[in-house]
Amino acid sequence: MKLLIVNNSNTICNYSKLEWYGTIQYINYKELPNTNLELLLSNINSILITGGSQHIPNIENYPELQFELKLIDIAIKKSIKIIGICLGFQLINYYFGNKVIKLSKFCIGHHLLDINTINTNNIPNLDIELLESAFSFHYDGIIDNTNPDIQILARSKPLEEYQNGLIYFIKHCKYPIFAIQNHPDADLNNIKKCIQQCLIEYNTFWTEEHYNKIFNNFFKLLLD
Repeated sequence: MKLLIVNNSNTICNYSKLEWYGTIQYINYKELPNTNLELLLSNINSILITGGSQHIPNIENYPELQFELKLIDIAIKKSIKIIGICLGFQLINYYFGNKVIKLSKFCIGHHLLDINTINTNNIPNLDIELLESAFSFHYDGIIDNTNPDIQILARSKPLEEYQNGLIYFIKHCKYPIFAIQNHPDADLNNIKKCIQQCLIEYNTFWTEEHYNKIFNNFFKLLLD
């Protein structure tokens, strides 16, 4: 099995822990404009689109993201599984017509996903409590789903004026596509740096073992 990781200059994750899946191929998003995308995907089984600091509401400022949209298009035609995290989540939603907005407040911390909105009965291998405790770190978000082929699997807790929460976890009803807003892929040491910089209260249960459980739980999706 071969996994392509499209790295959007994400700095809080360590994907070497996915070596159990098989061969991992990395490509930086800035390399995509000079890459033959059809050839790139010729022997790929799954794609992971990572988080990053780019802003979809200002997507015209990031021309490289247009090539990620083309990559999604080709992957769908080839029936390649796609998983998007944070920016990857937003980019997939944008591809399918959902509006990504700049939030009134930066979202950072744990337990932002509302466990009461979880709808993952058709994904029995996921541990919901682990998914809920994953780290969140984003400036933009999605309020509404306008595509009937997108199934909302979970929303966030009410945030400021977004009393119905933000869309946080989705799957596509026709294609093997999953995407999540928070970071089940986050690396503990880098999260600690974010927490310290943003003066977020630290909790002792946020251990390396706990984050490894979150990571391994979420990436079972690669096998479904």
